Amino acid sequence: MRFILSVLGLLLVTGCATAPIPLSPQSEALLKGKQIKLVEHQKEEMAFSTLTPGGAAFGMIGAAISSNNGKQAVAKFGLLDPAAEIAQGLAQSLASQYSARIATDLIPLGGLNPEELARKQSTDTLLLDVGPSSTMVVYYPTSWGKYRVMYGVPVKLFEGKSGQILVQGSCSYVPDDLPHAPSYDELFGGQGEVLRTHLRTGQTICDNMIRKDLFHLPAQTDVAAQTTPATAPTAPVPAPAINRAPSRMAAQLLLVTPQNGYAQINEIDKFPMSAKYRSNYEAYLANPKPTKMLVTGSKGGFYSTGNASVEQAHALFDRCLAQHPECWVYALNDEVVWSEDKALRIGRDKLKPLTSHP
Repeated sequence: MRFILSVLGLLLVTGCATAPIPLSPQSEALLKGKQIKLVEHQKEEMAFSTLTPGGAAFGMIGAAISSNNGKQAVAKFGLLDPAAEIAQGLAQSLASQYSARIATDLIPLGGLNPEELARKQSTDTLLLDVGPSSTMVVYYPTSWGKYRVMYGVPVKLFEGKSGQILVQGSCSYVPDDLPHAPSYDELFGGQGEVLRTHLRTGQTICDNMIRKDLFHLPAQTDVAAQTTPATAPTAPVPAPAINRAPSRMAAQLLLVTPQNGYAQINEIDKFPMSAKYRSNYEAYLANPKPTKMLVTGSKGGFYSTGNASVEQAHALFDRCLAQHPECWVYALNDEVVWSEDKALRIGRDKLKPLTSHP
């Protein structure tokens, strides 16, 4: 994963060549008690394109085909611009942080640019403009059968009446994970589940970068989890650990009784991985193929096998340890056996030994 302002990255976000303007202490004072209005962008404004090796060979004609293919994907899967969700969550956080309030209705541009629209607002108003987003599905030049989903979104915050820009910036997310990259058919097959998970990754990472670098707000684990702040926030209550009897598979493969109760297999946010592997894990959960063992590496990647034999378990650790200094079992079947206590994790030394066959 890279956050870049390369030529390719510049294509993702309109206006990303302008210098970023993070929220200053002086501007923070202007936010307190104000009304936040959100700019409404039309669905058609979202840019979505695909670039295949064949399309790249035909120059401008290929670019037109690329854009048309993107529009077809948006229509086929009913994709919505992630910028709207980012804007809603950002507005809620700003309202909570600065005792502001959020206007009920979105404000359409109506042929104006955002600065002109801001000047038409009252002095007690802030105009938040996020989007429209740009998404590019592009093949890896070193592996034409593999693709990455690049995502970008611009953001601006204006003061009402004066039209002054209080915050300005953008995020361009360009994943770089060829070993786990999907194929074109995987991205656009079925109901678009794999494509959606990759889009969600770009959305979440950009949302957090914008929050951190431009607004000095804490990151959100997942923008889908954002809700309207409650009047009296309560501390989360940790789920109690559940200790069950070891499964038959654990008895077959392990020398120890595994810990359990850390998480459910579908609790993505608890998986100890780096952000760039999130979409791969979401795609893995959506894959109907059975997986017997899931192993995670200390650098954040993960490996799986559909075979429950001791030999395959050792082979899985061979793959993981070739890329990571340390590896541990995360799950057996759908049961998470990970522990936050490193001493209780299941490394290769806790697998049953390989037996020699005559």
